[in-house]
Amino acid sequence: MPVRLFVLTFAVLAGDPARAREAAAFERARAGDHATSTQLLVDLANDRPTDDRVCLWRERIFLNATAGGDPSVMWRAAEELVARWRSMEHARAGALAQVCRADVSSALRYLGARWHIEGDAQCDRLRLELAERAYRTWLGEFGDDSDAPEVQFWLAELLLGRADLEARDPSHVCGTVTCGTADLRRRQERRDRGELPPACGAFADKPGEPRHCPFLRAARLAFVRALELDLRGPHAHHAAYAQVALAAAITQHDERERGYMCRTNKDGLCIVPAPGPRGPACPEPTPACHPHLAQVDRWPSIPLSGIARMLPSWRSP
Repeated sequence: MPVRLFVLTFAVLAGDPARAREAAAFERARAGDHATSTQLLVDLANDRPTDDRVCLWRERIFLNATAGGDPSVMWRAAEELVARWRSMEHARAGALAQVCRADVSSALRYLGARWHIEGDAQCDRLRLELAERAYRTWLGEFGDDSDAPEVQFWLAELLLGRADLEARDPSHVCGTVTCGTADLRRRQERRDRGELPPACGAFADKPGEPRHCPFLRAARLAFVRALELDLRGPHAHHAAYAQVALAAAITQHDERERGYMCRTNKDGLCIVPAPGPRGPACPEPTPACHPHLAQVDRWPSIPLSGIARMLPSWRSP
C-alpha cells in the first residue's frame, strides 16, 4: 500500500509541473539544503505569481532563511511574505488565505521575540531595531487581534531596553555589571564646568538632550497603549507602573543628578560634591549641611526605580 500511494502521489505531481517543483523544493528543505530549496521556490513564485499557493512557498522561503540566521535575509523573506498576504485582499475569506494569515502572524512574532532576546543579550542595536520593526509590522497588520496587548507590551519593553542601551557609557562591556562610579565622575565634571544637568523633553526632542530620551518617551507611550488595549491583561500591572515611572524619568531627568548634591558618609555627616541649586555649598564634611538632610525634596524620584526589565519567551518559527 505505501508503494502504491507513492506511485499515485508521483503521478498526480507529474501532471502538474508546479506541484512537482514545490514537492522537490520542500524535500530539499527537509534534507537541510535550504539554499537550493529557496532558489527553487523563488523561481516558482516568479513563474506563477498568481498561484494560490504562493504564500505557502513564501513561508517556506522564510523558514529556510531562519535556518541561515542572517538577519537581513530573514527580514527580506518576512517582508515578501507580508507583501503576499497584503495582495490577497480579495480572497481573505478562503482557507489558504487564513493559513497565510497565520503564517505571517507567526513569522513576525517569531522575529520580534528572537531579535528582542538576541539584541538584549548581545547589546546589538541592529537586532533591537529589527525587533521593533517586526513588532510594529505585526501591530499594523493584526492590531485588532486578541494578542495585540501582549505584542504592544513587548514593544514597550523593547523600547525601554533600547533606552537603557543608549544611556550606557560607550566603554561599557556588554553583559557586565558596573557600578555608577563613571557616571558620578561625569556628573562631577559637568558641575565643575558649571553646566546644568541634561534634561529630557517631556513631549518632543529638547536641544542637547541625551540619546536615550526619545526611547523613554516612545516606551511610555507604548506602555500606555498596552493598557488601553487591555486593562486586565497579565502584564497590566507592570505596564501601569512603568508608564508612571517613565513619566517621572522624563520630566525629572535632570533632577536625578541634582539629587546627589547632598549625601551622608558612614559617620552621618553630609557630603556635597559641589555647590548647586539644591542646598548650600558645603565642603566635606561639615555639620552645617545637617539641616539640608531634613528637606523632603533632597532625594527626587529616581527614574525607572522598581521597573524590572522583561523579555518575551522564545518562540518557534
